[in-house]
Amino acid sequence: MKHVLLYLAVGASLSLLSSCSKERSSLSTISLVTPAEQSEPPAGLLSQMEPIGFTVLQKSPDYQLRSIKKVVFTEDGHLLVLDNQTDFQDVWLLSPDGTFVRKIGQQGSEENAYEGLNDVEVRGNEITLLAAGRRSLYQYDLQGNLLNKKATGAIGDGVVRDAAGNYYLYNEHSATEVSGYHYVLVYDSTGNLLNQFLPYGADRENLAYEYTGFITRSGNEILVNPPFGNTVYTITPTSCTPKYQFDFGADNVPEALASQPIRFPDVEQYGFLNEWLAVTGDWMQVEYQHQNRIRHGWADLSTNQLFNLSDLAADPISKLISRSTVLPKSNQQVAVLLRPEQIAALFQANQVQVEQLNTLYPGLGAALETAAAEAEPVLIYLKEKQE
Repeated sequence: MKHVLLYLAVGASLSLLSSCSKERSSLSTISLVTPAEQSEPPAGLLSQMEPIGFTVLQKSPDYQLRSIKKVVFTEDGHLLVLDNQTDFQDVWLLSPDGTFVRKIGQQGSEENAYEGLNDVEVRGNEITLLAAGRRSLYQYDLQGNLLNKKATGAIGDGVVRDAAGNYYLYNEHSATEVSGYHYVLVYDSTGNLLNQFLPYGADRENLAYEYTGFITRSGNEILVNPPFGNTVYTITPTSCTPKYQFDFGADNVPEALASQPIRFPDVEQYGFLNEWLAVTGDWMQVEYQHQNRIRHGWADLSTNQLFNLSDLAADPISKLISRSTVLPKSNQQVAVLLRPEQIAALFQANQVQVEQLNTLYPGLGAALETAAAEAEPVLIYLKEKQE
């Protein structure tokens, strides 16, 4: 998850079960299925998912959207866009139709400004910004008013909140006196440290990479995957339990290799999870590394099978999603984020079937055409089909 290109280590993430509950009764092992193991391509996403809407993030003289790291959604459908991939770090509040509403907070050295903006989270009417440079969480209302600041004493790369208001800080190889060598810190609603989970070795300090490790919400669950790992844990204030384990067969990272600090090129040929995962009902979409490439996975949780999206039967939605980031939107929905450069690449590869997309959801294909011309991002909302 970090921009640090040094020697890397995967051993900690493959031996973390000792730091969490060893209860495996609820652990699902999800196995990668290759084309050689299939008599014919599995059905595409449209067999199980359907588009139910979209939002074009419209350009405006009121703000300049430079990048999109993440989007989270308020209860009434507004969008909070984390724009932190350049020297200018901002969070933009957009209306459900993608028009600018306001900026949340301010980057800078002033007393109430944030520095090192690493994440955004929303629960109810409260917005949380992770200000890693201040080792703090900044709390705002939806009108952009600063409500309070909570010093965490940790740096942090990601943050989520549960329904009780507790904060879960994902901390990747950045130890402080408060965090110690732990990937996950749990704070109560007032900022008191409740627990630490998933320790890592001191020899891994400051060793990380941009494309692996995450924390996310899935319904009412908090899910964490440490860097270069194949196990996803569910976290509560008092427990850490393995929930999903991904099996890449012969391409799992060898234990002998995992036990020592290594360079990223030495592991990119193997299988491990990257930076996002989203679940809707019996279906999961996940980004993973395998055989020197980042891939988009489609998992059937009823059979615990993982497929490379490009191995599924082609349909208009599957072609779009193959170049996207998938974000949780609600318990029943996911949001497919297509950045301008991804939309342009899809049109250049003739993978946007405009008329078919218009049939699937009115105006979707036309909106992508306009977005391609205007270099605007698009979010497409999908939900699981009901039998």
